[in-house]
Amino acid sequence: MKRSIRITGMLGCRYWVIHPMMPYGPDDDFNLDSFLEINRQLFRSLLPVARENNVVICLENMPMKRLTISTPEKTLEFIREFQDDHFGFCLDTGHCAVHGIQPAAAVRMAKNDLKVLHLHDNYGSKDDHLLPYTGVIDWADFRLALDEIGFDGVLSMENGMNSFLPNAPADVRFACLREVVGSLARL
Repeated sequence: MKRSIRITGMLGCRYWVIHPMMPYGPDDDFNLDSFLEINRQLFRSLLPVARENNVVICLENMPMKRLTISTPEKTLEFIREFQDDHFGFCLDTGHCAVHGIQPAAAVRMAKNDLKVLHLHDNYGSKDDHLLPYTGVIDWADFRLALDEIGFDGVLSMENGMNSFLPNAPADVRFACLREVVGSLARL
């Protein structure tokens, strides 16, 4: 991970996105306090490298309801615990929807900590990675919230080209994606 941060800086990229370290295995082996401490140790070790390379580590909110660093609110609490300008927030809109949270509310909560967006939609129950406007997210309010905080970070569409119009020719899928991105910019 440290090498990846250094390369990010060498490439002139400002932001490096990461998920929290997540435990795997039987549910009865899962210890929430250990989970938090493992992540504290991880980010304490990564932040000096981020500072040296002028990179902001962006922690992404997750769709797993059981994790303590999962909702935007809890992810932001964790980030703010460090009080470090090189530790920011990557808001994943689809992961918000899985928790029943509108991404606009998360944007307003994050304010200046918001650095990166992962944009996709879903039906509110699982991480479907659908195109914006095809699920439960209120994209007009989301765009309004971004304007309210003066967002000037980076966005990434997290939609597989085959996740929509799978039987359409590639040029039709690309044209559709261009329209979706353009409509978000025009809101």
